[in-house]
Amino acid sequence: MVAPAAAAPGGAFHIQIGAYQSQAEAEKRLASARELAPGLLANRVPVTTQVKQGDKLFFRARYAGFEAKTAASACGELKKLKIDCLVMKAE
Repeated sequence: MVAPAAAAPGGAFHIQIGAYQSQAEAEKRLASARELAPGLLANRVPVTTQVKQGDKLFFRARYAGFEAKTAASACGELKKLKIDCLVMKAE
């Protein structure tokens, strides 16, 4: 189950690992990232948020509960594992 962004504990930053055309794909990517980087993401809350761009709906796949510095550090580590990511301020 994916928690809404408002329920995420910890810091005010998220790490976004992608935006996908289905919630199922977003959840699959979150699970895959956690498997590849369990030490970084084990205690983080997976979050999917919907965003509409034009006439298309996307699902952002994010991990929540980071402070700015820890988010930047964790994103750097994810990139070393070939996982694209962006640090985002929680909405």
